[in-house]
Amino acid sequence: MDVEENLLKNVNSYKTVAEAAGLGVDVFGDAYVADAGGHGNKRFFDSDWIKTSWPTVKGNKPPFFDSPRGVAVDNALFVYVADTNNHRIKKYTNSGEKLMTM
Repeated sequence: MDVEENLLKNVNSYKTVAEAAGLGVDVFGDAYVADAGGHGNKRFFDSDWIKTSWPTVKGNKPPFFDSPRGVAVDNALFVYVADTNNHRIKKYTNSGEKLMTM
């Protein structure tokens, strides 16, 4: 099992994530989890969840997610989420403010 798989398994054990499917880590060590089963994303640091404004409702309208399965964070702390079943990529600030849908 690689490091990412192990981290996703541990995150799933917290029961605040329905199905951890993707993981991104920023330069400060915050982990961003794509929650495919919960149709949203979570930000995690130092054994605690950080409140963000990402939606957690399934839907095909622009503000919602449908089974996000990938997440990446760049050095400027922008978060990119693969909104899998809606066939789009969304760009957010690290606090969850939506900037763009591609």
